[in-house]
Amino acid sequence: MKPFIQKILLTALTLGALSPLQAVSAQEPLKVVTSFYPMYEFTKAVGGDRVEVDMLVKGGSAPHGYEPSAGDIAAVSSADVFVYSSDEMEYWAQSLLGSVDNPDLVVIKASDNALAGHDHADDGHGEPAEGHDHDHEHDHAHEHEHEAEGEDAHNHEHETSEDAHDHSEAANGDITVKGVADHYHTGDVVTLQAETALADVAAWQWQSRANDSEDWQNLEGQTEPLLEKEAGEGSIQYQVQALDGDGHVLATSTPVDIHVDNHGELDPHTWLDPVAVQDQIDRIQAGLSEADPEGAETFAHNASTFKKELDQLDSEYRQAFEGAQQRTFVVQHEAFGHLAERYNLEQISVGGLSTEVEPSPARIGEITSLIKDLDISVIYYQEGGNTSIAQTIAAETNTDIAQLYDLEVAPQEGQLSYLDAMRANLEALQLTIK
Repeated sequence: MKPFIQKILLTALTLGALSPLQAVSAQEPLKVVTSFYPMYEFTKAVGGDRVEVDMLVKGGSAPHGYEPSAGDIAAVSSADVFVYSSDEMEYWAQSLLGSVDNPDLVVIKASDNALAGHDHADDGHGEPAEGHDHDHEHDHAHEHEHEAEGEDAHNHEHETSEDAHDHSEAANGDITVKGVADHYHTGDVVTLQAETALADVAAWQWQSRANDSEDWQNLEGQTEPLLEKEAGEGSIQYQVQALDGDGHVLATSTPVDIHVDNHGELDPHTWLDPVAVQDQIDRIQAGLSEADPEGAETFAHNASTFKKELDQLDSEYRQAFEGAQQRTFVVQHEAFGHLAERYNLEQISVGGLSTEVEPSPARIGEITSLIKDLDISVIYYQEGGNTSIAQTIAAETNTDIAQLYDLEVAPQEGQLSYLDAMRANLEALQLTIK
């Protein structure tokens, strides 16, 4: 056979042999937008090479205080799939989806079952309990807009344009009020700071009202630029006036809204329970399979593989805590309730579910007494968070501090995965749980 004919045949055979791989590589990956880090990790684990995954909450930002931008709306509008945890965690999700123009968008609400009441009895140490609904949300964007209008009890109304209001401060040109958190829970301490460049300010007067239809009432004794008030059951508005030496008003700040939303007292940190995560993996698998039926077998295989790893993680936690007599741990941020319930532990939290709100001095004093009474040796703070409260209490009680990952943001240690971070949490908790 002539050399050039051999070369042609060899080339043809090579192309024929490569064609299945080329077909796979030519498969356009699903464009998936996720809300924040755990959803990003879980979706990548299930989707593998068949998905291109991005997340909205990046750069150390926390999902609690996040507000979608116009660019985020555009990204979700051009995606095939949007994955988020729950309306209690990403309370801005329904508002965002109401602005999305994509009738074919598959929407996966991964944690819905866990918040509805996951059965923490023995269900196979990882296999979802029989009868759980693993269906995912796949309403079209216009349907979500309708839902958002009817679910005011669970969702905040947030602006989603690039001109959205900055909740950290409000200013009218003369007075700036700083320290406004996105939302509060009953019992949180609202801490506001008034600042001004006016030279003749001799005193301040804080005022409050329940809503726009009521008159402003002076807050007795609140005549300093710093306001500290415990949040009640309902939302409230505050403003502050700068006064001269004669008590005349020099300037009045823009009113700030203190939005109190207890989310039905639900802890949204379901991803910290390795067993509950398996149900979330099922939902993500189902949603990706709907968006890409040809990839269903791959998604099922990947989901099964990751769930086996979650089984192993669950087994490690159970073995580590088996027979432990001290089962109480103290945390700065109330994020580990689902993990504590899963493994029969007791979480004592200095602060609340929100990382934006400082605990009151009375609460810090109460925790200090508890630590001494229970002979607690370690206080935990969340990775990436402010350690000052934990350090203050540790100094008062002669205890150590250690880090736990709440995973609301991606771990700062580079390539640390979800499984790595959860094992680091296990190692840290064993300092206390003995």
